[in-house]
Amino acid sequence: MTTRLDISNRARVLVGVAAALILGGLTAALVLSGCARNEAGATEQRGTSAVPPRQVPAPAEPAAAGTEAAKATAPLPTPAIAPVRPSLSPPALKTTTTAKSAAAPVPGGRGETEAFPRPESVPLTPMGDVIGFSPVTKSPGYYPGDDPEADAVRTGRRKAPLTDVPFQGGMKSPEDLAVYILDALRRRDSRSLQSVRVTLSEFSEIMWPEFPQSRPYCNSTAEFAYTFMERTSYQGVKLGLSDWGGQDLRLEGVAYPGGRSPYTNFALYNGVELHVSAADGRPGVIRFAECFAERKGVWKVYTYKDKE
Repeated sequence: MTTRLDISNRARVLVGVAAALILGGLTAALVLSGCARNEAGATEQRGTSAVPPRQVPAPAEPAAAGTEAAKATAPLPTPAIAPVRPSLSPPALKTTTTAKSAAAPVPGGRGETEAFPRPESVPLTPMGDVIGFSPVTKSPGYYPGDDPEADAVRTGRRKAPLTDVPFQGGMKSPEDLAVYILDALRRRDSRSLQSVRVTLSEFSEIMWPEFPQSRPYCNSTAEFAYTFMERTSYQGVKLGLSDWGGQDLRLEGVAYPGGRSPYTNFALYNGVELHVSAADGRPGVIRFAECFAERKGVWKVYTYKDKE
């Protein structure tokens, strides 16, 4: 009796479970059917243009026969050769020979001409700087430092006593110095080019005391300033040899577009240009020996410049 009851109970349980599964499946089917109908209705409302047609790229037009082959076999264009820095660049300085220069055509003995002017006839260059105001000088609480020689900035030079220290070596005229430079360039002799520069002792004893930067307020030294000059001049000699070394050049004139800066014990000639010609007559201008220094008739190179 007990066994029959257990079997009956189990049968009822299984029937209940089966019925639940069937009802769940029917419910899910109804839900999915409703969703599908809703989606179809929405699609009809939007219209078929809601989804843009897929764009298919048009096929490329076939190339003309032999075009691709011609491109493959055609030689590549030859790149333009970068122009080398010309050893000589026109125009040449036009000289006006006078009776004085015709009587003595050798450098060092020339009279005054347009090509070889007398040093004292070279125009003076403006010296000094204008001392203006700045936001610092206008700020509250500012007061100038103790600089009794501040006026040297305006005049471009300090008041210095005469000195007996001479220039050692050097040449007797700017033309002789220019010819010496051309000869050293021809021989590619950097040591000779350096040998006619102002030395450290000449700079410190003769020149530095007259520059405004030497006053105590600046707290600088001649050795410090000369270091920069020397570095620039060494690079300048390399530049000169690179551009002009090995060429046999004739001096046609010396010009000073930068003018003359007179000091108590020496003078500077700025923007030196050596006008030259080659053996075939081509003219050129050499500018790397940018400044000459003269003291009591002795000429030396003050600085070579390291860039054009």
